[in-house]
Amino acid sequence: MRVKTETRRQAIIAVAGELFLQHGYAAVSMAAISAKLGGSRVTLYNYFATKEQLFEAYVIEAGSERSKAILNFHDQCVTDLRSRLFNLGKSYLALVLDSQVLAIHRMIIGEVGRFPELASIFYESGVKIILQQIQSILAAEIKPGRLRTSCPKTMALHFRALCEAGNVEWRLWGLREEINEQSSDQTLFTAIDAFLEIYADSPRDVG
Repeated sequence: MRVKTETRRQAIIAVAGELFLQHGYAAVSMAAISAKLGGSRVTLYNYFATKEQLFEAYVIEAGSERSKAILNFHDQCVTDLRSRLFNLGKSYLALVLDSQVLAIHRMIIGEVGRFPELASIFYESGVKIILQQIQSILAAEIKPGRLRTSCPKTMALHFRALCEAGNVEWRLWGLREEINEQSSDQTLFTAIDAFLEIYADSPRDVG
């Protein structure tokens, strides 16, 4: 029996992801993935028992490196709260506006009626993790009193929704190929100001 390697696993995920995005989840079979890889179907099943498991691995892989930027958003040189939250929003938008992430999102919207499990995979393996990261960052701003004592989970949901407004829909729906950075930044600053209007503990802490 061949020893499983991370390199081979990553190759399988990459090929499967390419096929999923090209043809949709429903149209891609494990046999098609195996044929594209050029190996035996036994080898493929040795790594992933089901297509669902493979899709989950692909979603996790697509967001893993990008999501690290959200945790690393904080700049020790930035002392004002408004700028720190802007940096957080900027990192979040860089993730959700990534072309691969957008393509996965569109595919799930198209397939979820027939395969509701895809929505659960996308949420649990991607969206939920990002929300938890944002929640943790905002909670850290509550402890020293810069943000009002509130439910961090609700705050994270509000923060995400405000950052996405005017920035995500156009790309997700394919109405714009690119978002003008200057316009996007201005929209994001407006979103941060709206968030602070609700949650800032004191105007002097905002900057």
